[in-house]
This record gives sequence, structure tokens and C-alpha cells, in this order.
Amino acid sequence: MLLYEITERYRDLLSNLEIDEETGELLNAEELEIAEAEFAEKAESYALHIKNLRAEAEAIKAEAQALTERRKSIEQKTELLGDRLQAAMLATGKTKFETAKVALSFRKSETVNITDEDMIPVNLMREKVTYEPDKAEIKKRIKSGEDVPGASIEEKQNLQIK
Repeated sequence: MLLYEITERYRDLLSNLEIDEETGELLNAEELEIAEAEFAEKAESYALHIKNLRAEAEAIKAEAQALTERRKSIEQKTELLGDRLQAAMLATGKTKFETAKVALSFRKSETVNITDEDMIPVNLMREKVTYEPDKAEIKKRIKSGEDVPGASIEEKQNLQIK
């Protein structure tokens, strides 16, 4: 049975409790206990599956971080080796080198080096402005009674699975 079906059945049983008028005894208690057991079993299955998915996501996150670190290390090593090869070629006066497998040569390029950004005239600066809501400040103001257009506080129930 699916979770929503179990939930529906349980809710129906709760809303249609059969109580003996004389004794006050719950007549459909056994059926209610079965529904509670089915719900507990299904809820446990869901929770265990969620825990497994979280663990898998954490493992993927850790692997992604390890791969990122490995990539950065390889990029640094590549840059270091390239710098060494360039220095060696310049030291020996070679501007070109070619074999059947590789071809090396220099090409001229130009880059702008900013030595003191504060001295650059404003007309040579690009303006970069970004805005984003300050949720902590908005929450504080709403809780103090201030009306913040376009924002509200929503109370949620967060399921904790341990």
C-alpha cells in the first residue's frame, strides 16, 4: 500500500471511531492498531530511504570536493611545469621547438596591469551593483511589527530524521 493510501485509511478510521455507548469501548480498535502499524512501517521505510539518499548526496559532495582539489592541484602543477619550460626556452634563446609530437613557440600578448586601483579615474571604471534581500533584517523587522512589502514570515515544520 502507498503512503498516501495508508494515511487516508488511518484518517478515515480516526474520523469514524466506533465507540460502544454503554461501555465506552473502542469497537474498531484492532483495525486502528493495524492501520497504525502499517503507517509506522511505511514511515520507517521512507525515513530510512531518506537517510540513504542523504548519505549518498554527502558521499557525492565529498567526492566532488576531492575531485575539485585534485583538479586544482593538477592545474597548479601544469602551470608550474609550463613556467619552467618557458624559462628554460628563454634561457637557451629558443623561440621555437618542434618534434613529431609537439610544437612549441611564443606568441606576443598584452595585458593591463593595475598597480593601484584607487588611482584609476572613475570614467575608466565599470560600475557593478547587485542587490539581494537581507532576509535576517527583514525577519527582524517583521517580528518587531513592521510591515515589509513583498515579504512575510512563513512558519514551517521541518522533519528531523536521525
